Amino acid sequence: YSLEDEVSNNKFSAYEYRSIIQENRDMLIKNYDAAFEGNRHLANLDTEKIFSDRAAMLAELNARDQVQDNFKRSLRNKANIDLLDHKSELNARMAEVNEMLADANTQLNAANAKIL
Repeated sequence: YSLEDEVSNNKFSAYEYRSIIQENRDMLIKNYDAAFEGNRHLANLDTEKIFSDRAAMLAELNARDQVQDNFKRSLRNKANIDLLDHKSELNARMAEVNEMLADANTQLNAANAKIL
């Protein structure tokens, strides 16, 4: 009889631990979603604002001749390149995180297969 009790207690403990693990996973996913949406949105807004401010400053520069006008255009082009480069870096980081999440999903699917 005590062996049956021990097996039942172990089964109960396993279910309890699994419930805790699932709660932690759910909290992690909620935290990830909130951080991703908020941080990415703020990073994009900040990037756009910085570029907008740079463009406004460059627009206010008065070119007195063709050389200065060419220089002003080159600064505007550099600002555009900087903006695109920064956005590209943000996208690369998002792709890296997406890959990590895909790997985690693969592991979760493998765990699910063992359950079934």
